[in-house]
Amino acid sequence: MEKTRFWFADRQGFLELLKADLAKVGRLAVKNSRRAAVRLNVFSDLPWERLLDLETFPEIQFYDYTKIAKRLGQTPKHYYLTFSLSEANETEASQALAKSFNIAVPFREKPTQFLGQPVIDGDTHDYRFLDDRPAIVALKPKGLAKNDTTGFILEPCAIDARVSTTEQSTEPQLLDLRRYADQRCWDVYQIYDDQGVSGTRDSRPALDALMNDARKRRFDVILVWRFDRFSRSTKHLVLALEEFKNLGIDFVSYQENIDTSSPLGAAIFTIISAVAQLERDIIAERVKAGLRRARANGSKIGRPTAKVDRDRILELRQEGLRLRQIAERLSVSKSTVAREGEIPRPRLSQKPSDSEAL
Repeated sequence: MEKTRFWFADRQGFLELLKADLAKVGRLAVKNSRRAAVRLNVFSDLPWERLLDLETFPEIQFYDYTKIAKRLGQTPKHYYLTFSLSEANETEASQALAKSFNIAVPFREKPTQFLGQPVIDGDTHDYRFLDDRPAIVALKPKGLAKNDTTGFILEPCAIDARVSTTEQSTEPQLLDLRRYADQRCWDVYQIYDDQGVSGTRDSRPALDALMNDARKRRFDVILVWRFDRFSRSTKHLVLALEEFKNLGIDFVSYQENIDTSSPLGAAIFTIISAVAQLERDIIAERVKAGLRRARANGSKIGRPTAKVDRDRILELRQEGLRLRQIAERLSVSKSTVAREGEIPRPRLSQKPSDSEAL
């Protein structure tokens, strides 16, 4: 705060003092056969390449973080800039990466890749000029930033997709969800993909894995294509949302544009899911009413009973043929052969006659 006041009160005096300090640290480094490394932007993002003649300090390695994209490529060779990602400069960050500038990104959990680039740990040291390029420099949120909820801190995201039949594909859903996660600069922790599983089931392989990882807090956001892709049961949905809330995990529906991180989003989501469940119950009741009406009119519901020659089945069984062989010969199912070709056995309470005993 004192430096900031000094800067605004006496800019020229500030710069003169800074130049004297730089000259001193440069001489000290040379005396000890070392090279000085100076980070100038300790309290603000100022364009020091325009405020100071940095070429007069060739023995010093300067470095900074900056959110001002136009500074990139405008500094001397011994003044290295690392671009800092914010919630408002994603486009500039991608352009900086394309020009081999590193991007500093705050993550709650460090991923292995981000924006198609390897991720390095930026907390092992602060000498950014030593980093490989291009790369993502992962930084853990510190101080008040630990509780940041504005979207500045990059959060790992889980993607959940589902289709009801094996003839369908989740790829159209995943195409939208991957693009959306990329636009939000979310790191995709894992894709949980259920194919050929009904949404009425509270348990399915990928969903069970997602819930297990959620309880271990391996991601901060769950992204679905549409809320009924996650669940068609209002009860299951409400219980899951309540558990996510207690775990501190947000739930985002792409199609409905609903985000449970806001109170309004959570309320709207619950209302919509209730309407969807009501619609499904109405459809189910209509189907049941149609079946009742068909039975009342004498229609038989279900598959027609297979017409089989029971005597022929018994005859083939007496010949020693197996159930599968008989089924293939008569073009019926194995279960039909087993049912129709059952040979009655005498009851244990009945005593065989003398002729049967012999």
